Amino acid sequence: MNRTTMDFSNLWLPLIGGGIFIAIAISAWFADKKVTAIWFGFAGGICLLLLLALQIQQYVVEADAPESLSREAAAERIVAIAQARAQRAWLSARPQLIGKIEIGMPVDIELVIENVGKEPATGVNHHGVTMMFDMPAQIGYAPEIWSSQFVQVIRLESDLAVPTKGRMSIFPGQKPTLQVRWDNPKDIEALIAATKILVIYGCLGYFTGDEPHFTWYCFFLMRDKRGGWSLGSAPIGNDAT
Repeated sequence: MNRTTMDFSNLWLPLIGGGIFIAIAISAWFADKKVTAIWFGFAGGICLLLLLALQIQQYVVEADAPESLSREAAAERIVAIAQARAQRAWLSARPQLIGKIEIGMPVDIELVIENVGKEPATGVNHHGVTMMFDMPAQIGYAPEIWSSQFVQVIRLESDLAVPTKGRMSIFPGQKPTLQVRWDNPKDIEALIAATKILVIYGCLGYFTGDEPHFTWYCFFLMRDKRGGWSLGSAPIGNDAT
């Protein structure tokens, strides 16, 4: 049944039926048929009450319709976003140590960039910073290094890594590298003596389609208690959009 038929049924049929019953009730009343008038009047009242109930129901349905439609639209948008994210480019970064760390020699690290998504990352831009910090008592909990202020500093790297049309593209599965070098002799001695740690942080900016995205990273290099080297992810600063 279409909307026009429903409107006719909801409005006019109870109204016409009620009008007929009330007209018969009035005629019967003036013809001294009181009982008949009462019954037909009662039937007419029922029709009018039915009309009122149907109109209230229609009002409620129409009032709820925009919310229902908005919920459906929101659900469809969430599905579309999830599908787009499943197909889009995703750039990740991981560090690897190049060669040995020795007194008098620079420290060389490669950042391996990989597109782990399904579309090319285009217009790729990068900006990074390398810093020395005093060795903390616990690398996992070091508020003097991994502070909220430092998180904001890392996030600001995106302002210097804005993706730009015409720059490098990275296709799915490709793994280009970025070179990081620290050649301050005194800092390297402190690194070997386990009194300093080297922190590398930065941001990758890129397009997937025409939409800009960013990958922030933060890694540290330190001498561990066994005399080996730990090159891992910091507890802050690793995020992506």
